[in-house]
Amino acid sequence: MSQGPSDIGKSALVKPAGMPLMDVDPPRVFVLEDNQMNLFVLRQFLEELDVEHVTTAHTLEQAEQWWEPLVDGTFRVAILDIMLPDGESWALAKRLRDIDGLTLCAYTARISDADNLRHMDAGFDHVFGKPLTFSDFSTFMEGALSNGEH
Repeated sequence: MSQGPSDIGKSALVKPAGMPLMDVDPPRVFVLEDNQMNLFVLRQFLEELDVEHVTTAHTLEQAEQWWEPLVDGTFRVAILDIMLPDGESWALAKRLRDIDGLTLCAYTARISDADNLRHMDAGFDHVFGKPLTFSDFSTFMEGALSNGEH
């Protein structure tokens, strides 16, 4: 279920016993993905990591509605699909890359060497290829959410 910007803070995150995943303020993850199956996979993986609050947009236009929460520190991680119905998210990543404490992740099938250079040039900290594996996702996310390292 997608939530709007006014719903931020109405969902709680759960810290599992013995896991350092949520040590600092409840971290929130912003997801920009238009494909329902890919979104389902992301949600399942985040739930497996006990991150209950997943905020989604499906287009660049919808992502603009989240601009203020994205820049004010509400989110610790932003996962952006590259190819969207209304454009590509590289320009959005370039606008977000200088936000302190926000880790940017590309989520894409475009993972050639040339594509990866473009992702990094846009400011992405990490690239998740499609199909996504839980092992790669969980290793990266646990580090990014527990102490801001990426």
